[in-house]
Amino acid sequence: LPIISRDSSAGASVRGQQAVAQATTVPGGTILYHIAISNTGAGPATSVVLTDTPGVGTSLMAGTVATTQGTVAQGNTPGDTSVRVNVGAMSSGGVAHIYFMVRVANPVPPGVTQATNQAFVSSNELPIVPSDDPDTPAPNDPTNTTIFIPTPTPTPTATATPSQTPTATPTPTVTFTPTPTDTPTPTPTATFTPTPTA
Repeated sequence: LPIISRDSSAGASVRGQQAVAQATTVPGGTILYHIAISNTGAGPATSVVLTDTPGVGTSLMAGTVATTQGTVAQGNTPGDTSVRVNVGAMSSGGVAHIYFMVRVANPVPPGVTQATNQAFVSSNELPIVPSDDPDTPAPNDPTNTTIFIPTPTPTPTATATPSQTPTATPTPTVTFTPTPTDTPTPTPTATFTPTPTA
């Protein structure tokens, strides 16, 4: 939960906790942010303002900004790209809850693997305080939500089956070998010799 905290000489201590509804998201998905601003100091905080601009790869869903205290100055008009809530005066122990949603780009920009968000709170008593993610050792760092990018399933390509070239069926060659016919045997001719008469 990102925490915004700064003490002032007037005794105000403004803290903001920013939570997300899920630890991961996907391209085209949505993320719901909930920011709780509290004054844990002994004195009041006046003119408290929260601003938030969604990070690279995400965009504000205009019309989703809501607050339990103050007024939404920016974020609910079509075309709005950032959030501004005029929370107003917060007495000691006062808490204001702010909600808004962003949409993850689809496809996400090249190299983007996380949705990054960082809110800022200002007041008359305190300088601008950036959010800090207490889950990491680095100070004043934003909240990151992992964008799970599914590995695309390769589309199978049709492989052309090589058509077999039909081989010509050899035409049988009929060889006609004449069968020798019997050679005719000549029939002997009878020779008639006439007998002389007396």
